[in-house]
Amino acid sequence: MGPYAYKQSQWVGYDDPEMVARKADFIWQRGLAGGMVWALDLDDFNNMCGNGNYPLMKRLSSELASQTPSSTTTTPQPTAATPSPTAATPPPTAATTPSTTCTNQFVCPGRGRWSDPCDCSKFYICRRNKTSHRNCRSGLLWNDNIKDCDGPVNATC
Repeated sequence: MGPYAYKQSQWVGYDDPEMVARKADFIWQRGLAGGMVWALDLDDFNNMCGNGNYPLMKRLSSELASQTPSSTTTTPQPTAATPSPTAATPPPTAATTPSTTCTNQFVCPGRGRWSDPCDCSKFYICRRNKTSHRNCRSGLLWNDNIKDCDGPVNATC
């Protein structure tokens, strides 16, 4: 897969900006922390091909940066124990109980990461007309403020 050139029995494969974008998509779809570039000096740093300086690194950077969740990390703070109520609370009536009906037909509202409306421990990744359904790591829940999984005290769903 990807561009290549050949002459008789010799061939060489290489990356162009479109192939770099596909690789960035691969990184994103699998939730990887990053990727590796074998040789930075093989990028067109002198604009010999007319696509500007460093077209591959610029494309890789823009593709990954446009989908990277905020790097802000919040540490869950311990909460004080809540006292138990002294009076019995009447059970909610049907008129005051919100609807918990949920459908599994999620439609991406745009590129990015979105909470699963049916399950706070899951989320969706929407990119290039593809939807990927993911689980938060064990014990974490979705925090819409940072568009990532976070400690339960910070969860927003």
